[in-house]
Amino acid sequence: GVPDDCDILAGDEEDCDADGVPDSCSLAYGVAREIRKLTGSTTDEDDGFGSALAIDGDMMVIGARSDEVIPNSGSAFVFRNNNGNWEEVTKLTADVPTALDIFGDKVAIQDGVIAISASGDDDLGSGSGSVFVFREVDGAWERVAKLQAMDGSFQDNLGSDIDMDGVTIIAGAPNEDAGGNDAGAAYVFREVNGTWEEVAKLGADDAEAGNRFGASVAIEGNIAVVGAYRASAGAQYSGCAYVFRESGGVWSQVAKITPPNPVRTGWFGSCVAIDSGVIAIGSPNDVSNGVVSGSLFVYQEEGGTWSQIARLTPIQYGLGGHVGRNVSMAAGCIAAGAYDSKIGGENRGATYLFREDGPGQWRQVATIMASDGEAGDHFGFDVAIDDGRLLVGATFDDDDGDAAGAAYVLDVRRLSTDCNSNLLIDVCETLRSIEDFVAAVINGSNDPQAVCLYDSDHNGLLDGRDIQDFLSGAFANAGCDTSDATIDGFVAALLSGTPSSTEICLYDADDNDHLDALDIAAFVDRLLNP
Repeated sequence: GVPDDCDILAGDEEDCDADGVPDSCSLAYGVAREIRKLTGSTTDEDDGFGSALAIDGDMMVIGARSDEVIPNSGSAFVFRNNNGNWEEVTKLTADVPTALDIFGDKVAIQDGVIAISASGDDDLGSGSGSVFVFREVDGAWERVAKLQAMDGSFQDNLGSDIDMDGVTIIAGAPNEDAGGNDAGAAYVFREVNGTWEEVAKLGADDAEAGNRFGASVAIEGNIAVVGAYRASAGAQYSGCAYVFRESGGVWSQVAKITPPNPVRTGWFGSCVAIDSGVIAIGSPNDVSNGVVSGSLFVYQEEGGTWSQIARLTPIQYGLGGHVGRNVSMAAGCIAAGAYDSKIGGENRGATYLFREDGPGQWRQVATIMASDGEAGDHFGFDVAIDDGRLLVGATFDDDDGDAAGAAYVLDVRRLSTDCNSNLLIDVCETLRSIEDFVAAVINGSNDPQAVCLYDSDHNGLLDGRDIQDFLSGAFANAGCDTSDATIDGFVAALLSGTPSSTEICLYDADDNDHLDALDIAAFVDRLLNP
C-alpha cells in the first residue's frame, strides 16, 4: 500500500538499477537497455529537443519545435544508426525560418521520406500551418514538397499531428472552421508521379464547433483514424475518434468510437495509432480506481464493427502520470509516455510498454525511466517504437541548457520472451518450457534456439551460470528464503495443482497468488534479463 519510491526512500527496498522501482518489483517486468542519450549539435536553452519523434529502421527524426533559429521557428534533427552508434547526419529547418512557425511540431519518417510539420506556418494566414516533405538525394536531404490545405486559412494549424504510410501523409488541422469554429479537419496528401497532391479532406459526419477533430491522426493502408478530444460524447469534453476507409479513391467515415465510460474532460482521442489493423486511442484524463491516471483503449474490427479488446492502464496509476497523451505501436507492442509521472520526482516522467501475448491479451511489460532522469525532465513527452527500438523524448532535460531537451534510444527487444526480436510472441517462443531448459543444460545443447531462449548470461553457451542465475534470482519473492528455490521444486509445485503457501511465495512470479502458465513465461523473462 506504499508507493514504490517511498519504499526506496525509507530504505525498505533496494533499487540497484535506479529506475525508481524496488528491484523485487522490477523483476516482474523486464529491463530496457538504454543505448544512448541524444541531443542536437546546436541544442541549447529552451529548444525543446525531443518534442516530436519518429523512427524507421536505422533512421530517426527528432523535433525541436522551440529551436530559436528565429524565436520558436523550430527545427528537426536526423540521426542514422552506424554500427550501433546513432549519429546526427543533418539538421532540417524551413526554407525561410519564421518566428512561431513551430517547424518540428510533429515528424514522421518512412522508406527514406521525412515529413515535418510547421503548425504555426503563416503562408495562408497566421497559424494556417503546413507540412514539409524531405527526401535523401545523393546523401543530402532535400525538400521535395511543402503541403498546405487547398482551403487553408488563419489559425487552422495544419500539422498539429501527422502520420505517414507509404506515399500517403495525413495531417490534422484541429482549428479548421468549416464544420463550426474549431470543429477541425484532416487532410490526406499523396505522392502521384513524383508530385505531392491533396487527395481528400476529412471531417466528422456530426461535426460540431470546438471538437478539435484532427488533433490526432493515424493512417495505415486505406484506414485513417482521427481524434476529436474535445467532443462531448456522453460527457462534456469526453472525446471521441473517427475511423475512415478509402474505397475507389473516396474516403468515407465508417465508425465513430466513443469511450466505454465517458469521463468529463477525459479527452478520449488525444492520441491515436494504428498498426496491423489494431487501433489504440488515448484518454489522458481517464479515471482508474478514483485516480485520474489516463488510459489507452485498444480496438479491432470484427465483422465490420470496431470493438474494444483492451483497456491499458499503468500498474503505477497512483504516481504514474497521465497516460494517453501520446502513443506509438509496432507489431504487437504499444509504447505510451507519461511525462508528468511523479515516480522518482515531480514531472520526471516515465514511459510504459505494453505487449500483446495473444489475441486481445495485452499486458504491461515495463515501466521505463531515464537512467539520469531528474524532476522536471518530462521524459515521455513523445515516444516512437520500431524494430525493437524505443525512442523517448525528454523535452525539459537540461544537459545543454534549461529545457534544451534530449531523447533516449532504448533496446526493448528482451522485455518479453521474444527471442527472435520480431516483437511477436510466435512459434519460436512458444516452443519453450522449463523441461526443455533442464534438458538443454544437461545435454550440453548449443542449439541456436535453445541458447537464444535460455542463455541468461548471454555468453553463447548453456552452462552452470544459467542454472545459478535461476536458483539465485528467478523467483526471489520478498519474504522467502531463495536458497530453497529449485527448478525441480517449481515444476513439482506447478504440476501438483495444490501448491503450498511457501511454494507460492517462492515461485509465483506474477504475484497473482497462484501458480500458472504465466509464471513459466515470467521465469523465461527473468532468465533473459538476469
